[in-house]
Amino acid sequence: MSVRHEALRKLMEHFSPIRVGRRVVTSLEELTQVLGCTRRAAQLMLKRMGEEGWIAWQPGSGRGRFSSLIFLQSYEEMIRSEAHKLAAAGQWGLAWRLLQNEQVGESIREDFARFLASGSVGTTAPGEEKDVLRFVLYRPILSLDPGEAARRTEQHLVSQLFDTLLIYDTKAGCIKPHLAHGWDCKDGGKTYLFYLRKGVRFHDGREFTSEDVAYTMRRLAGGQAGAWMTALLETIVRIEAVTSHTLAIHLNEPLHALLDFLTLPGASIVPRGFTDGDRPVGTGPFRLIHKDDHKVELAAHAAYFGGRPFVDRVDMWILPAIYESGHATSSTEADRMAVNLQQYLYSEAPKEWIGQECTDRGCKLLVANLRDSDSNIVRRRTALISRLFSILDRKRMVNELGGNRYTAADSLTSTGIVNSRLTHDNDSAWQGIMNRASLTLAAGHGAGNERDAEWIRSEALSAGISVTVHYLSHGTLYQSTACPEADLILLEQPIGNDEEASLALIFHSPSSMLRRCYCKETEAYWHQLYQEKYIREPDKVKRRAHLQSMEDRLLQEQAVFPLYRWRQTAHYPPHVRNVAFDAYGWVDYRSIWFGTQPDFHTKK
Repeated sequence: MSVRHEALRKLMEHFSPIRVGRRVVTSLEELTQVLGCTRRAAQLMLKRMGEEGWIAWQPGSGRGRFSSLIFLQSYEEMIRSEAHKLAAAGQWGLAWRLLQNEQVGESIREDFARFLASGSVGTTAPGEEKDVLRFVLYRPILSLDPGEAARRTEQHLVSQLFDTLLIYDTKAGCIKPHLAHGWDCKDGGKTYLFYLRKGVRFHDGREFTSEDVAYTMRRLAGGQAGAWMTALLETIVRIEAVTSHTLAIHLNEPLHALLDFLTLPGASIVPRGFTDGDRPVGTGPFRLIHKDDHKVELAAHAAYFGGRPFVDRVDMWILPAIYESGHATSSTEADRMAVNLQQYLYSEAPKEWIGQECTDRGCKLLVANLRDSDSNIVRRRTALISRLFSILDRKRMVNELGGNRYTAADSLTSTGIVNSRLTHDNDSAWQGIMNRASLTLAAGHGAGNERDAEWIRSEALSAGISVTVHYLSHGTLYQSTACPEADLILLEQPIGNDEEASLALIFHSPSSMLRRCYCKETEAYWHQLYQEKYIREPDKVKRRAHLQSMEDRLLQEQAVFPLYRWRQTAHYPPHVRNVAFDAYGWVDYRSIWFGTQPDFHTKK
């Protein structure tokens, strides 16, 4: 906060309660004492506040004479106006810090959030000839350690900061080279040799070698980067850096899905010694230059082996208050701002903007916690959850809640096949427990979870089921000890380019909420299916069929209940070109470039 802002706060606090426009009788001596400065400094400060339009001060003639002071704005109005001015000048950080004052109400911060989200056509950084992509996010960014990324937000950003050995081409339906330009499979599928690109550099300038890949694989297989990838790599017995750009992975038995697993964001390559997910260093098209709870900044990696991105920087402002606000700001406000992309239509976009959308590949879902040593508890819980699932109308949920909820989901993936033979009949079990009808639901904060959970709670109550909701931070929600007592967990389940690998991850990883909630019978079923069929199957189509049988079982026993899929959107001015979605419904920053800007664009 500036000296002028603090001076105004002191004056308002001293003369509280104040009324805007009402004259206050005072003296320069009193004002000097309130401001805690010299007489000369107080006069200069009062003059500057008058020039800002905050006050009207009429000094008395001569020492000891009374002066008049009129407050022309409330403190919150002044803060709001100043924040808008700072943001319009490109000083977003200062604007947001100004709003963190404890005397500023949440409504002012929400108003500022909508102001940012309203969009504009500015693209260059203040005082620089740089193309900067700017937009607003609705939730803070968690760790960007690839091995810990669970949500779509972090998985998307990991793909911008890091690279994998291989990538899955969804259009061609096959695995293609990336950091590894080629590979061989030997010993009947028990040894894989990867031949790595030369000349690749990490963001800190270090050269990428097989030692980095070996470090990454050992870190993942050993669980030092969280447990998401550990189980998928459990058949690895040795990782060998054969030469500086040749790596060997030795398995104790064939793992035909290994190449698919290595396309997952969690398998992104990190440099030797990497441990800090808040300061990630990768080989990807962008490098992280700033990250806190309010802002994330990425800069183009000039030495990127796949070609330097066209934009110079990506600025993301994290303002949870704008999510589903449904408030449209005026075009006058929009024209003053430097936002040039809306990942979600938080407010009415300018009419000349272009809109794109896609349907999410994954879904929002409820997971039933059926893991308990007491079979009677599991039986009662299953019956109650089955009753709840039977009354939840997904389509009505989508229609009533709106927002980016797009279509009802009846499978985990958008390409999933629903088995029409699945049936559920728990009426008799329900009748036996209806007098003890209560459930607990765990959900993360934000991202529409509060509205989803409240809708579910209300629907359940109408059927005689009491649902108590516990909200957790997303970092806490995904911890292994977070939800042992919850009956249900509300989750989002992203699906990446390689659908098979994504499903195998959520079915098999001990970090997956689904895996943690399996009942004893389902755990045994999956273990046998995975060990005896899935990992031994060389045919990708047949492996996908095995995963489908697992999904069918989860749906049949109502261990999972898909709710809906999102409509992912992007709105942007016409000069922002080549906007495309990635697998997670986010815009891929590396492909965006800026054309000729409209006449009404103002250079900063």
